[in-house]
Amino acid sequence: MRYPQIDKVALALVTSARKLRPYFQSHTIIVLTNEPLRKVLQNPDASVRLVNWSVELGEFGIKYKPRTIIKVQALSDFVVECKVPEDPPQLIFSEVSDPWLLYIDGSSKVFAGNTWAEGT
Repeated sequence: MRYPQIDKVALALVTSARKLRPYFQSHTIIVLTNEPLRKVLQNPDASVRLVNWSVELGEFGIKYKPRTIIKVQALSDFVVECKVPEDPPQLIFSEVSDPWLLYIDGSSKVFAGNTWAEGT
């Protein structure tokens, strides 16, 4: 809560780069963000933490692009797909024509109160 939003975004990118290092090394990564992440990471007057992160991220081919606006239709389709039904589905029980048979070896026990008793 004490850190600016841009620091949180940069930390998320650094953490992703550390965890996914082989992918970052073999592919060009495109970061879509509304934050001015490239400016902040390339600013020499930034905090020591951001400068260190910038050096660490410099070894990867990362491109920063502004995030595009989500089309209204795509957003409404997403909301419709993720809609939770109001009533949970009802379970339907039907009569079974062939009842199940259970064969036991006679070693069953019956629970009576707080103890187990031999059953039949």
